[in-house]
Amino acid sequence: AILGAALLWFGWSGFNGGSALAADDTAVLALMNTYQAAAASLVIWALLERLQHRRASSASGMVTGAIVGLVIITPAAGFVTPVGAVTMGAVGTVLVYPSFQLRLRVDDNLDAFPCHGVASFVGACLTGLLAKEGGLLYGGGWKLLGAQVLAAVAVAIYTAVATAAIFFVLSRFMAMRVTEDDENAGLDCVCHGEKAYAGQGTGAPGSDSVSANKRNKQQIAVDLEAQLASVRSVQSHELSRGHLASISAMLSQGRSMRRCYSSSL
Repeated sequence: AILGAALLWFGWSGFNGGSALAADDTAVLALMNTYQAAAASLVIWALLERLQHRRASSASGMVTGAIVGLVIITPAAGFVTPVGAVTMGAVGTVLVYPSFQLRLRVDDNLDAFPCHGVASFVGACLTGLLAKEGGLLYGGGWKLLGAQVLAAVAVAIYTAVATAAIFFVLSRFMAMRVTEDDENAGLDCVCHGEKAYAGQGTGAPGSDSVSANKRNKQQIAVDLEAQLASVRSVQSHELSRGHLASISAMLSQGRSMRRCYSSSL
């Protein structure tokens, strides 16, 4: 997660700094604001996490805070002062952080909606407050702020409608999610025949570590087959309907795991 966030932050340098389409003062300002907003957001996120959980802040949480800061500053990178960028990163994080606590019944394990959706909405609105030219806090009145809020709402509505339409059309032709058993077993196993996060041998092909790893996978596959055979023998006896349902679920998950380990041999 930390490596990925670092690469993302580095890429954001070109994303915001290159938006000026020139190596000029605006590009330098955008780059400086990008880094300062992300750093401020990271610090505020760490403080909020520590206050909420009463423990040391997590590394993954802090890099999430940095990405939130990058998203917030993007619409204003070339239009606010460095102090304004720090303010946007800090205040914006305070506004966005509660959205991460929502537990919606949607598949969003990476928190893409609060991190990119909510944070971009907040960033667009704060631009109307802190922009050097036309910002409300710089004597520009409500015109720019109103335009920013209206644009953010319009984009949110368009995105929701377009996404729903695309999802609906695709759902007519393909399954939009995997079965619960395959999800529990891991899509890396079921779809790709390997475990992405299992401990793997570090030796070269043909080395002892790789051979031992292959033997372990073979043994796991054999053990799973034996367990499935044992469950089938039990299932042949008269059992209650609830027991049968539980055993059926175990069988289905076991088949998914067996496919995973067998295909990775």
